[in-house]
Amino acid sequence: MAQSKPLNQVFSYLSWVHAVSGATGSVIAMSAFYPLDTVRSRLQLEEPERRKALSTWEVLKQLIAEEGFNTLYRGIVPVLQSLCISNFVYFYTFHSMKALRAAADVTPSALSDLLLGSLAGVVNVFSTTPFWVVNTRLKMKGLGHRVKDNSTHYDNLLDGLMYIGRTEGAKGLWAGALP
Repeated sequence: MAQSKPLNQVFSYLSWVHAVSGATGSVIAMSAFYPLDTVRSRLQLEEPERRKALSTWEVLKQLIAEEGFNTLYRGIVPVLQSLCISNFVYFYTFHSMKALRAAADVTPSALSDLLLGSLAGVVNVFSTTPFWVVNTRLKMKGLGHRVKDNSTHYDNLLDGLMYIGRTEGAKGLWAGALP
């Protein structure tokens, strides 16, 4: 049985190209700017009484001096994995829905693109939240006493997914996705 034309559009080479391009672009951008994300995270975790009015450049220099250059990229692997998956899902979903819209002969508009982008975002959030839960826990691992019970029993994304799924179930994997 042959696939219908709309499904051919969803499972097309072009949908894959958009998804891979979006995922690749996000990984390259995050790789380049991850040290700035590290600075932001550290400033957010800093005790208010210890927080100084340092520039981003000064914080970068201080982190390198105190903890070494590698600290700027601490936890980057699960971040890149999560980001790659998340952007792949978003761009694949968005482009596939646009292809379905075109197959239905619906005229594109800014409003319909906004709606499709929002729907793709919802699909992305609900399908990738488990990756971001593990990623957040790994990133906060061992960073001060402000994060309650910040020790983890895993060191990578896959082990984290399996551990949280086994010990906390779906509620733990989708923590924060719903109020």
